[in-house]
Amino acid sequence: RFALGGWEATAGYLLRIMRYGLGVSFLFVTAIVLAAPHLLPLLFGEEAAEAVPLLQAYAPLFVLITLGTLVRFALRTIGNNRPLFIGYALNAVLSLLLAPWLLTRWEAMGVVGGLWLSQLVLLLALSIPVLLYSNSKPDIRLPYVSPT
Repeated sequence: RFALGGWEATAGYLLRIMRYGLGVSFLFVTAIVLAAPHLLPLLFGEEAAEAVPLLQAYAPLFVLITLGTLVRFALRTIGNNRPLFIGYALNAVLSLLLAPWLLTRWEAMGVVGGLWLSQLVLLLALSIPVLLYSNSKPDIRLPYVSPT
C-alpha cells in the first residue's frame, strides 16, 4: 500500500487493521478475564484457583501487544528501524534494572507487572517516531514497477 498510495493509504490500512485487531483482542481478553475463575479450577484443579488473578492481570497485555505490532509494522513500512533498536535496548535495560526488585517485592505478580511496564515503555518509545512521521505529512511514493 505504501508503494502505491503513500503514507495516507498505509495509515488508513493500519487503522483498519488496528480496529479489527483491537476488537478481537478485547473479545479474547474479556472472555479470559470472565472465564478464568471458573475455567482454571475446572481444568487444573482447585489449587489453580490462586493463579486466577495472575491470568486476569496478564490477559489484557494482548491489547498492548496488538497495538505494538501495528506500530512496528508502521516503522518497518517507512523504513525507520532505528526506533526499534532504541526501544528494544531501553526495554532491555529497564527490565534488567527492575526485574530483581519486582520479583522480590511482588513475586509472580511482579513478573506480570514487569511485562506490563515493558510493553508500555516499548509502545511509547515506538509510537513517538510514527506520530512524528505521520504529522510531517510526507508524500513519498516508491516507483511502481509493473509485474509484466
